[in-house]
Amino acid sequence: MAELTLFCFFMVFYAYFGYPLLLLAFNLLRTGRTIAGSPPPAPEAYPPLTVIITVRNEEKVLRAKLEETLQLNYGADKVEALLQQPASSVQLIVASDASDDATDDIVREFASRGVELVRLRERGGKERAQREAVSHARGELIVFTDAKISLNAEALNFFAAYFTSPEVGAVSSIDRVESAPGESSGEGFYVRYEMWLRSLESHFLSLVGLSGSCFGVRKSLCADLAVDVPSDFALLLRTRQAGLRGVHAPQIAGSYRAVKTEKEEFTRKVRTVLRGISTMFARREVLNPLRFGVFSWQVWSHKPARWLVPWFFTGGCAGSFVLAAKCWWFLLISAGLVVFFALALLGSSSAGWRQKTICKVPLFFFVSNSAVALAGIKFLLGQRTITWDPSAKGS
Repeated sequence: MAELTLFCFFMVFYAYFGYPLLLLAFNLLRTGRTIAGSPPPAPEAYPPLTVIITVRNEEKVLRAKLEETLQLNYGADKVEALLQQPASSVQLIVASDASDDATDDIVREFASRGVELVRLRERGGKERAQREAVSHARGELIVFTDAKISLNAEALNFFAAYFTSPEVGAVSSIDRVESAPGESSGEGFYVRYEMWLRSLESHFLSLVGLSGSCFGVRKSLCADLAVDVPSDFALLLRTRQAGLRGVHAPQIAGSYRAVKTEKEEFTRKVRTVLRGISTMFARREVLNPLRFGVFSWQVWSHKPARWLVPWFFTGGCAGSFVLAAKCWWFLLISAGLVVFFALALLGSSSAGWRQKTICKVPLFFFVSNSAVALAGIKFLLGQRTITWDPSAKGS
């Protein structure tokens, strides 16, 4: 039983620390594998680019998103100025998933400034709206983004810079959480961890997942975009199948407001993980190393291993408490677990303690892994996430 207990704890360690430490070690042993934020190419080299903003009832934030996007730089000009040119190098499309609020009317207000509306007549989901927009896209490069995400002014220029490398097929922005006092138990901490992990994956071979809120891809990879799989994973998988890389772009920041409560965090995590598990099951060939080589190891380590953490952690805790009476170091482990549980409980019951890292991290661990466990149970019971609703972040 001791061996099984230690194995459970090892798998928890591997999922969060072992995998990134292996990537770090491999990267230190290799040279020449980096796609850094090279200086943008000369203005005449900027390829035609299409920005697609996918929306579903985003009347509260869309006007600000469009104004911001029009002021982004591409080459030496603003997007708004380029859209007024006869043969513009930029195209801006809003893909509406049959929005039934004022979203579409807001887009029409911007028609004279070059913004195009592509609307589904019936609700079909985020990927179906994106696929319809892609069919109208003229750019060689396509940047997908969400309405609640705020981009830095040079984001489009850096997308173009990364795609100057012929081995790059997809480029992911970094996520940046803007938290206010009282918001989010530990989302910002976790996002910083994920960005660090992505940088290691990008340097090693390829990202395992793109940021669903903002990423760029070559249009040649977007033909017949799947509608049953999240586009950020489907297009990354297609990138790898084409022998290209998905890379992390630290100079492209997609900022959003953190969710306000653990309940919102929990609900969003359940939905996200359930969709992720469904996606992995639908595209399980990516787990076959005979087809995808070392990339399969990356996927196994970043996705299924992480989804199994709540079960390994539960098994490790149960084993430790049983063995505590027989072995002094299992007694120490059990004592440490009790302290870990107590800090999470203190963080959940006290707004003041919730803002302290010593409570924030344990609380986020339990909230997120409880959501992962529930998502796994829902999947086994046959439940799937069919419809798409924009995340509560940024609200």
